Amino acid sequence: MEKKNKRLMIDQDLFRMMYQYFLCNREDLHEAICEGLVAKMDKLIDRNLYTKSLTADTDEEKETNRLAYLNRKGIPEDFRW
Repeated sequence: MEKKNKRLMIDQDLFRMMYQYFLCNREDLHEAICEGLVAKMDKLIDRNLYTKSLTADTDEEKETNRLAYLNRKGIPEDFRW
């Protein structure tokens, strides 16, 4: 069975910087593009952990993903339920 690729959205500004970097040789945008892509990847990971914390098959997997999500978000342990 073939798995479909999921689509994701990026900010228009990030797309514009990537366009200028690759097609207009704007090397000065390299750092800003890297920061934008890292931020996007962090959001994807957070969303994935959150989703798994709700939909995992076992309670153990749900709890593991919930704790990983809370750790990434910097929620103090004494503030958690």
